[in-house]
Amino acid sequence: MSESVNNTAPPIANGESFKDQSLEIARGAALVRALAAVDEREEIRGGDCLAEIFLAEDRQGSLSDPVIKEWLIKNYLPYGAYAYSIARTAYFDHVVQQALRDNVPQVVFLSAGYDSRPYRFSKDIGETRIFELDDPKTQQRKKEVLQRANIAIPEQLTYLPMYYNSVVLRENLLTAGFDNTRQTLFVWEGATYYLTTEEVDGALGFIKSNAPAGSTICFDYNSVSPGMPGKESMNEMKEIMTTADVAEVDSFGIEEGQLGTFLGKMEFIVLENLTAEELEKKFLTLRDGSTVGKIPARHCIVYASVL
Repeated sequence: MSESVNNTAPPIANGESFKDQSLEIARGAALVRALAAVDEREEIRGGDCLAEIFLAEDRQGSLSDPVIKEWLIKNYLPYGAYAYSIARTAYFDHVVQQALRDNVPQVVFLSAGYDSRPYRFSKDIGETRIFELDDPKTQQRKKEVLQRANIAIPEQLTYLPMYYNSVVLRENLLTAGFDNTRQTLFVWEGATYYLTTEEVDGALGFIKSNAPAGSTICFDYNSVSPGMPGKESMNEMKEIMTTADVAEVDSFGIEEGQLGTFLGKMEFIVLENLTAEELEKKFLTLRDGSTVGKIPARHCIVYASVL
């Protein structure tokens, strides 16, 4: 559990516990997004129309069956996974689309997985440079799936390996054309649950050191009550995204009420922080005013800026 950090930017740790499972994690997240994309309730229907192509072939085409869909949501996914995926996808969609419409020079997807935003929002990219960072095995399958589906990869997009080493990461980005003097949006979805405090601190330190003031980051995290074991929170989140057996680590979390202090010490300022309750109200409310689904209280999303 992270309560405070040093002002210096620590090196990003090796991240092997996350890297080794990235393919399964990516598939698990795609499954939940694919289910949401065929929800019969238009008001809350998920926007990731490409998620299904990343699933195993025996799952594709079956999610529209209401019997299969209901069984998966009720019996396969952990409590709150479906509702949280709907809200999280909608919020990150909004942040990325707004950045593209505002012509932000660069967008960097950290641990991108099967994020489909560069392809779904390709018409809005304009001159923005896009960098997707992830495990090469996941990236290779992603490119193969996109090719089979005849989905064009935007010419502004560059794939890079996601190394949890700040020196290598910086060198790879700069070599690929990343400009650390230009405004950048960093998108970091569904990753901090699998990382240690050291790894998260290192990644934020890297961003602070390699992006000018006004650059932004959007990431989701566990808000941890004082005394709550970090491992329990992380293990529950792992079940949402994958059935893979991931080794337990001292997982990252931000103590409840300490987000501003935590990011302030890293020289970020909070622009928006959505709690589970706020996510439900914003993204899971039907036209009649009723709210669908329940998001576990620990799940939060923050949008912050480099000072």
